[in-house]
Amino acid sequence: MRHEAIVFVSLFLAATTAVPLAARSENITADIELRLGIGVIPTTPSMFFLGTEESRPLSLGSIQVDLLEHFTIGRATFFAGPYGRFSLIEKTTQYAGGVTVGYRATRKIDILMQIGVAWSARRIGEGTLTIDRRGQSQWTYDLGLGLRYALGDTTYLAVGVGHLSNGEQVGMKMLPSNGGNVGVDYAFVGVGKRFNLFGK
Repeated sequence: MRHEAIVFVSLFLAATTAVPLAARSENITADIELRLGIGVIPTTPSMFFLGTEESRPLSLGSIQVDLLEHFTIGRATFFAGPYGRFSLIEKTTQYAGGVTVGYRATRKIDILMQIGVAWSARRIGEGTLTIDRRGQSQWTYDLGLGLRYALGDTTYLAVGVGHLSNGEQVGMKMLPSNGGNVGVDYAFVGVGKRFNLFGK
């Protein structure tokens, strides 16, 4: 399963690069987003809060930067590009990066999906939760779903959910790890600013 996961991720990254080049590019933007949120560590395997959750909440704050190429296919507008994020989760620093892909649903609403990897300076929740976290991994996959609502030409509100885990529950444990990890689910709200780098 490790090899299949590597192939899947490689094809996904290649597709997000090749499709914009084959389509009609509109512009490239840098989106800077400040987020505040709350998370939980599931007591059973879970994704995006679909599971039994630990009762103690985890506070989080983060700043994320997306470098997005906007392009059209027919009449539809899409965007894709890399992202990077710095977060504080329960006073633990975390760094994440990967690929953002999205679709402009209306003139004001964008739908986004993110897939990447994250590394935490220590095991999140270690020694503070009722469940045993000694085996929690510091390397995780970074998955996210979100909406952005335009407030103006360059500012927007953001809401979304995310999931961090090492993938062992679905047989994709290919990241460096010190043991098991059912993951962290979180929800956030944020505000962002879009800077036009090239194009319109």
